[in-house]
Amino acid sequence: MVDDDFHKVGALLKRVNTSYVKFDDENEFLNLNTPDEYEQALKYYKNDEIEITVTNTEIVILNNWLSSLSEENQSTLFEDNCEIFVLFNLESKQRNNKLVLSNDEALVLFEWLGNFNDEDRTEFYNNENIQQLLYDLECSLESTLVCIFSPDYKMIVANARTNLNKMMFTE
Repeated sequence: MVDDDFHKVGALLKRVNTSYVKFDDENEFLNLNTPDEYEQALKYYKNDEIEITVTNTEIVILNNWLSSLSEENQSTLFEDNCEIFVLFNLESKQRNNKLVLSNDEALVLFEWLGNFNDEDRTEFYNNENIQQLLYDLECSLESTLVCIFSPDYKMIVANARTNLNKMMFTE
């Protein structure tokens, strides 16, 4: 095929031993190449909760690290009370090796992780595993949050912060 300058995928698949797998719900494999596909994904993935896989050990490492931060460090690291609220309540969000977060919590956590991980914060790492754990959490959230591709993403995050701040003051 290459020697003949013939590059059609369908022809290639006919020539090789190809197996096909049929999925009951192919919407789980949506592409996000166009605005229409993005809108379709938003409708499909409209969910009030986000789940990411974590182990008990990872939660313990994260909680130990957070509790070791001084108040001065906390005021440097956290822009908003809702960030503190989300991070310091992750243990209560763990269910069967999954963190189950509201969309608002997931967005605020993702934003905080992105900002934290983008800067050189080595002075805050008291455990060699914490840096990798924070990167892993950010990657897990990035792969589940559809709205990060939205043109009004900053407004969505601002609304999430507002919602969490309101919730914190009513509890």
